Amino acid sequence: MCLLQTILLISSTGDFHATLWWSGPLWLKDTPEKWPKPNFSIPLKLLDTKAVVLLSTPISQEKCNLWTRYSSFHHLVRIVAWIKRFHNNFTSTYRSRNLSAHLSTRETLSAKILLLRLAQKQTYEDAILSCLRGKHLSNSHPLSRYTLSIDPDGLLKISGRVRDLANPKLARQRVPLSLKSNIVRVMIKTLHVTYHYAGVATLMSIIGENYHIPGLRNALKQLSRQCSICQRAHAGHRFCRYFSHQTKTYQKTNLAQILCLPLCVFCHKSSGLGTLC
Repeated sequence: MCLLQTILLISSTGDFHATLWWSGPLWLKDTPEKWPKPNFSIPLKLLDTKAVVLLSTPISQEKCNLWTRYSSFHHLVRIVAWIKRFHNNFTSTYRSRNLSAHLSTRETLSAKILLLRLAQKQTYEDAILSCLRGKHLSNSHPLSRYTLSIDPDGLLKISGRVRDLANPKLARQRVPLSLKSNIVRVMIKTLHVTYHYAGVATLMSIIGENYHIPGLRNALKQLSRQCSICQRAHAGHRFCRYFSHQTKTYQKTNLAQILCLPLCVFCHKSSGLGTLC
């Protein structure tokens, strides 16, 4: 008996105290397994049918190497910093989100550390695992003669004669990197431009303060040969030296005085004449 039939029965008989109205059918007291099963079925023709359009798109499983798409290390650091901010804002509450229109120094430094960790993981993952487990590297490893340590930022660092010092913290620690990583090659090119196309010795001194990169000298020489600005500067320097040698014999002529400059435009150094290198 359905609910509508029950209401019509009670309203016709006037028996508002019927047990069926107040307590329901008797089979509700039994377990659900003993409940009566319905004898009706819903016809499929009465169901609403709608057309569904299915789209299948192939998903590429290749990894997106972001550092291969940019030729400037500064741009790469800023892109990674913006991605990290988006991730932090997405996983945090609204009040703790950073909605500033500019990147902070802490964000750029954190992105730079992340890129250096990725570069180390590409080439020195075995050294990182050995340092974390307290094991020694094999003698054939390029970092076997150094003392390895992990700094609080998770970067692998090497130091030289730490055991011979009374205070190991005073030893200079550098970040080991390899030219096999594209991140390191982009960083070297950016430093070459940042320091105004400096020479090999100057860049070796600057980079060697914080990083240990095997084969850096040959890489800088090759970069200097491929750089068009460096080639023009070297050509101008050779012409300046030749011009200086030729004008030393004509110092008393008016032509030499007219052509002489206060400083060499290529070398930026004064000579014995006070004008040329």
